[in-house]
Amino acid sequence: MSALNHPYRHWFVHVPKTAGTAMERMPFVGGQAHRTARQLAPRAPADYFGWGFVRNPYDRLVACFHAAQQHAPGRYFPASMGFAEWIRGLPGTGAGFIHPRPMVDFLCWPDGSLAVDFVGRYEHLAGDWRIVCRRIGVEHQPLRHLNASAHRDWREYYTDDLAAHVAELYAADFDTFGYSKEISSPRRQDAKGNGRDHRITRMVQGLFPRCVGPWPLWNFRPVGPLSSPSCNPVQSLSLCVLAPWRDHPPKDSP
Repeated sequence: MSALNHPYRHWFVHVPKTAGTAMERMPFVGGQAHRTARQLAPRAPADYFGWGFVRNPYDRLVACFHAAQQHAPGRYFPASMGFAEWIRGLPGTGAGFIHPRPMVDFLCWPDGSLAVDFVGRYEHLAGDWRIVCRRIGVEHQPLRHLNASAHRDWREYYTDDLAAHVAELYAADFDTFGYSKEISSPRRQDAKGNGRDHRITRMVQGLFPRCVGPWPLWNFRPVGPLSSPSCNPVQSLSLCVLAPWRDHPPKDSP
């Protein structure tokens, strides 16, 4: 199947180690070989739905490392190489191994702005996958757990120095997708630790699933200064919701 899914009018960006293999196996998605949004967006009709998923950068790197070691040992870097040594050698270690490439390279334009309409989170996989199914216009089908790598909790792999190195190397991923760089305490998957805003967005998504993407990536068509990703979800809730409702009313709206 083409990377542009014409029957369902959407295109998918497969960021490595974000459950993309399971998504590609769905008949209404199909494979696209890790093409980036920069490659796909210029070819897609304006009304096609572009989407992808992200994952905590610390967690994703652990999954990338073990995927290479378990599924292709010695192919991209020596099988004897440890996680810390591999991390400190990035981006040079593992030439040809695209998995640890920053997520912004897959989902954003060179200026850092989003090139897709919706960004789901691996940490909220089940709920965000339902949103994708609704946006595509298909009945929800649960994802299978495919191409997984076995490893310990990701926090066990990092010393303070190694975490600081990753936080600097992947600063754009942490900042763009709102992941906390703190790992000494339990993970705070909501951007900047602000769970209140994320809960509000989840409520809005339930009411207007065709219009709203995950906080902090609101993904609305421009309707004014408050429609930017930095808008306050509480102060601008009516603007953020009513504008896309007006421009793109759900099929069952009066």
